[in-house]
Amino acid sequence: MEVASGIKAEPARPWRLLHDFAGCLTLFYYIVDVRRRRAWRQPFIWIGSNAITLYLSAQIVNFQTLAARLAGGDVKQFLDVRMGEGAGSVCMALVGLGLMVGLARFLYKQGIFIRVWLGSKRRR
Repeated sequence: MEVASGIKAEPARPWRLLHDFAGCLTLFYYIVDVRRRRAWRQPFIWIGSNAITLYLSAQIVNFQTLAARLAGGDVKQFLDVRMGEGAGSVCMALVGLGLMVGLARFLYKQGIFIRVWLGSKRRR
């Protein structure tokens, strides 16, 4: 596949993806465990604790429609004119993400978690 004249794009190789993943994992380990910067990880804990609930709620509630209702229309048009084409769409995407993270935080603070039960195991 040619991207521009004479420049050929290579497909992503699995080893490259593994290398990038290992680099990100190393960076997060350094930040969280070595440097002890732990305040930024809280939203990831909220999302990870309620992943099933968020997935199911995204199937029921259309967060893109809610984000368009909150940040679309005049707000989107204003941002597109003042900040450049596409800024309103970015704002709407961030509002949708904020709604999901807000729901995750609410569920975490209330102690609401969905647990998957895979049958009964008898203890002896």
